Amino acid sequence: MHTPSSFRLTGLLSLCFLIFTGIASSAHADFTATLQSVRSGKCVDVSGSSQANRATIIQYSCHAGDNQRIRFEQFPDTDDYLLRFQHSEKCLEIPINNTQNGTDVYQTDCHANKNQRWRIEELGNNQIRIVQVQSGKVLDVEG
Repeated sequence: MHTPSSFRLTGLLSLCFLIFTGIASSAHADFTATLQSVRSGKCVDVSGSSQANRATIIQYSCHAGDNQRIRFEQFPDTDDYLLRFQHSEKCLEIPINNTQNGTDVYQTDCHANKNQRWRIEELGNNQIRIVQVQSGKVLDVEG
């Protein structure tokens, strides 16, 4: 049985995502989307549709369930976003002050500190890279 891979932060700029549902036409507005890895074809997913704090973020076959739908909420006057999972209303986070490659990401209660802030780098062809504001590292998948 194959175990889904966990998402982590990496200094490499290798992984990009294809936004394939629900993107807004404005580059700077709130929107909801499902993120699909260009490399694996799988989607960002909260494991087991967990509602718990610190639930693992994995890649999993795309099914567009609410545990794969993310609301990108832009902070006023910045390019930063809070990434809120639709099923749990919890946000994507890294441990505070952690800037190491290989850091696990998880969902937890939203508070909008820098360890929950993310930037989107548009790469063209409806592809993006997601960069963590506190660390400057890129969201990537293990394995």
